[in-house]
Amino acid sequence: QSAGDVELHTTLGTLTDLDEHGDGTYTATFTAGTEAGDAVITGTLNGASIADDASILLTAGEVSTQTTTITADPTTLPADGESTSVITVEVRDEHGNLIGASAGDVELFTTLGTLTDVVDHGDGTYSATFTAGTEVGEAVITGTLSGASIADDATILLTAGEASTQTTTITADPTTLPADGESTS
Repeated sequence: QSAGDVELHTTLGTLTDLDEHGDGTYTATFTAGTEAGDAVITGTLNGASIADDASILLTAGEVSTQTTTITADPTTLPADGESTSVITVEVRDEHGNLIGASAGDVELFTTLGTLTDVVDHGDGTYSATFTAGTEVGEAVITGTLSGASIADDATILLTAGEASTQTTTITADPTTLPADGESTS
């Protein structure tokens, strides 16, 4: 016998229409989506909320170097030999879900400046500290994950610092001229 009008809802994934079995039980099939997290299934019986719910943990899939990200914060620094930026690598699966655990060896490389060793935080994130050199330009940070190139990169713009009376120079060329009222340097 029917228990009444039952509806189910989920926070992630999808549910098929309910099958009523005529004995007070109902079934639906849950299909995982591409977003990782806790899918909480709730329902109503004759329009009133059912006190119970069910949860299904949707975990991240296989590691993907195509969706793994490399970011820098900040992205602009003076080329002063001492300013720093935090470089973060977030290892993700093919659907962009953060891998929730250590995901292998990450190495980072830069075209300008220097990087500290990479720290594995054990939650799918890695970090290193970038220190600006004294050369103006774009520092491009690239990386590998277990030896495979990460598709993403980060760029830090290294700018000239403020003018300094200590490093500003005055030059003359040539340094010798005839005192003829016409020669220039």
